[in-house]
Amino acid sequence: QDLMSVWFDIEHSFAPDLAKINGLDITGNFLLRDFDGEDFHAEAVLDSIIETANSGIVDVIVVDSVAALVPKYVWDNPTEKDTMALLA
Repeated sequence: QDLMSVWFDIEHSFAPDLAKINGLDITGNFLLRDFDGEDFHAEAVLDSIIETANSGIVDVIVVDSVAALVPKYVWDNPTEKDTMALLA
């Protein structure tokens, strides 16, 4: 039985050739979710992950990488604003 997998590429670093070398079959039940622009903040990505998990059709979810997620508050405010540890 094939597993349905979704790869959330937060860092825009997915390398199909490397995935293939490591045994990942990206030709079948595989979906690559690439985030860009305004939908990049952590809350939007997490909402998308939850929606995907609740769909019932996905067996494996990969998030690459949680460390790259940026909370919306940090995204929307100037760098001098105190936003330390919001992702935690």
